[in-house]
Amino acid sequence: MRPIIALTFFLSFASCGERYLDNQVSFDGIRFGSSLKKISGDDLAFQVIVRNAARSLEGAREAGRYEATKYCIEKLSTSDIDWKISPDADDLVLYSGNLELSGRCAL
Repeated sequence: MRPIIALTFFLSFASCGERYLDNQVSFDGIRFGSSLKKISGDDLAFQVIVRNAARSLEGAREAGRYEATKYCIEKLSTSDIDWKISPDADDLVLYSGNLELSGRCAL
């Protein structure tokens, strides 16, 4: 009876991992790793870093916008953002292959 319990336990964890991957969002067919951090002293200001942006700059732009939008909706229930470094800028620079964006959730 114990092998069945162990197998059930193992399969339940294996399926959790699959659900996590299914819930990841891809942009331009690529799943980008990204992180958002608050700027100290202002809970509404943030910086987003999208890793390996050279794989698809268009996809990286949208991945950064997505992270920022999620943050602002969580903070203020709005997707309005005042961008300091916008994903729509023509002259975006990659730093070590990463895209850096910054802005502030608009009131």
